[in-house]
Amino acid sequence: MGIVQISNNTHENVLLRLRTVHDHLLHLLAPSEQQELGLGTVFSPFLGLHPLHHNPYTEPLWKAAVSQYERGMVPAELKIAGKLRNKFHQLEAQPHQVS
Repeated sequence: MGIVQISNNTHENVLLRLRTVHDHLLHLLAPSEQQELGLGTVFSPFLGLHPLHHNPYTEPLWKAAVSQYERGMVPAELKIAGKLRNKFHQLEAQPHQVS
């Protein structure tokens, strides 16, 4: 199930993990790339959901929000993977810089 397993986590922990990963990924993208990829709105599925209101009735809403967030992050993850791939290829072409 993507980045996190909801069934074993509280909603607060899920959001903390998502925010942590999100922040790390943002450091790998320029502000213009972040804007182009719409990363300012990827947490919108969580609007109106309260992490402290954890019960069986809200669980489907949380799962849907996490799933929507993960789908929204795919373009950024692909962009970052491409950037890292290019960096690794550059390093392979210049082995004296790998130390």
